Formats: sequence, C-alpha cells, structure tokens
Amino acid sequence: MPTPNLFVAAQTLVSPRKWFKRQTTPKSLRRSEHWFTPVPGTYEYIPGRGWYLTHPDETNDGQRLSNPIPVIYSRVLKRHLLKPDYDDRKLYGLIVEGEKPADIKCKTKNKAEGFFRLDDDVAWVRCWDCNGEFIPGPYELWCFDKRINRFRKMLKGDDPQFQSRRSSRSIESSVRSGDVLTSADNSTIGGAPSQPSTRPSSLRNPSLITASRASTRPSSPVYSRDRDANTAHSDVDVMQEKAATPY
Repeated sequence: MPTPNLFVAAQTLVSPRKWFKRQTTPKSLRRSEHWFTPVPGTYEYIPGRGWYLTHPDETNDGQRLSNPIPVIYSRVLKRHLLKPDYDDRKLYGLIVEGEKPADIKCKTKNKAEGFFRLDDDVAWVRCWDCNGEFIPGPYELWCFDKRINRFRKMLKGDDPQFQSRRSSRSIESSVRSGDVLTSADNSTIGGAPSQPSTRPSSLRNPSLITASRASTRPSSPVYSRDRDANTAHSDVDVMQEKAATPY
C-alpha cells in the first residue's frame, strides 16, 4: 500500500477551494458572418460587446472599417439596426394633454415618454415609459406635431398612404366626370403624348357626316310634283304643235 503524501494532504486541508473541481466553460471567440440586413456586408461578433459591421459590401477595396458600426436589435421592429439609425429613431417627448394613456406610471407632470419611429418616417410608438423601462406591445400609433412640439395620437389624415389613396381616388373620379382635367391634361393621361389621328376626318368630325347626309337627301315631294306638272304641260304643247302642222 503506497504511503500518502503528507504535504499534498496538508495543502488540501488548508485550501478548501481545492476540494471541488470547477467546470470551466470555453470562452466565446470572435466570429464573422455575412448579413444582408440592415446593410449588406460582413459582421463580426466581439465577445462581451456584441455585433459590429466591419466590411460593408459597397466598399470594393475589402478594407476593414476604421470604426466598426455597432448593431442593435430593435424589439419593436424585430430586426437588427445600425446604431446611428436606431438612435435617430428614438425620441423622448411630451404628450398632448387629454391623450395620455392610462398606463402612464409617472405622476409627475411634463415627464417625457420614450417613442420609436417606424419605417414610414411618420408613425411613432410609445415603447419606453418616463423611467426608461421598455413597454411591450401592442402599440398605438402616434405622430409628432411640430406646431405644438408634442406627441399626439395619429389620425387618418396623418398617414401618407391614406392621403395617396384618397388623392388617387379623387383623380379617378375627376377623369370619369370630366370636371377637372382639361384637354391638355387629357392628352397626357397615361404618361404618353397625344399622337395625330389616322382616322378620316368624317369619323373625327361627326358634323361633317351630318352635313354630307343632308346634301344627298332626295328633293321634297312638293318640288317633285311641280317638276312633273311642268313636264306634262310641255308634252301637251308638243303634241298640239304636231297636230297643227300639215303633212
């Protein structure tokens, strides 16, 4: 039987941390991936810091960016954004009196709430409270009124898509009624200039057809009867002259 090492035994007794074995986890290493969004390019993961855009595809020289751009995941849009774009979409502001949501925790008056702008550059959602805590959806749509420098609830007229649909409907109704567009406008409807017509003038001008039809009409019955009567009288005179002439 081997003799135990008294030195190792004594060292273990005075060092309780050596009584247990620690499981070491492998350190996360840097890795690179190619993404198409938010910007096509090569992104690098830096342990403890996150993802960074290092090589955009638009640069053909293949050089690494001197200042890699951080990437932030948007919990509102459910996708990654570059940090400059993310910061530009984020804004704290006041809400119009009378439209404050019931779930506002801040009792202090004139406390700014956090909003995030959507992709249409018009609609905003309130996703941070006055203390900076994230608010999960669903969200109401808000818009920033520059006249009063406050946020208010979004109306239909604030939606650019609603305005474009309404304008397109009004243009279509004007074209059907013919009240708004002039002849100059009609020549350019559809995006192509008017071309000279190849149809005969009679087809382009119905008035010419009416005039030509009127010129080829038969004479009136009264005129025909007078002409027949004159012809009959002339025939009788000729017969009388023949009878009076001796053979």
